[in-house]
Amino acid sequence: MTPRPLRLPVAATLALTIALSATPATAKDRSATAVAQAPETWIVADDYPAAALKAGTEGVSAVRWDITPEGKAENCSVTTSSGSPDLDQAACTAIVGRARYVPALDKKGRPVRSFATRRVRWQIPIGQPDTSVPYVLRGF
Repeated sequence: MTPRPLRLPVAATLALTIALSATPATAKDRSATAVAQAPETWIVADDYPAAALKAGTEGVSAVRWDITPEGKAENCSVTTSSGSPDLDQAACTAIVGRARYVPALDKKGRPVRSFATRRVRWQIPIGQPDTSVPYVLRGF
């Protein structure tokens, strides 16, 4: 059997649920928080590491990252491991590569550094027909 590419059509993307348990980014003075831009696009099915997929590895990665005054994610770290370094690294790689924000503001309305956290549940569904999404990331 030849493996199918892990590309999702637009309709299938709607079936993909991202487990981004929102913890708002917080500026140090808490006058305004960063606003995530399209977080449902940050982690997609293609981000599931091939080795983890082949091994049937699933888990929940909890991660934290900084949000720059320009609204980009950086310095991602794992706060609770899924038990799989591949899954944990994939969560950080995807978030740092795709996450964008309207940055948090200080009391004078200037963009400031803040942070955010998320949990990503990596789950391979059982019994999916060949025409369905090959795996999903499910919310809590």
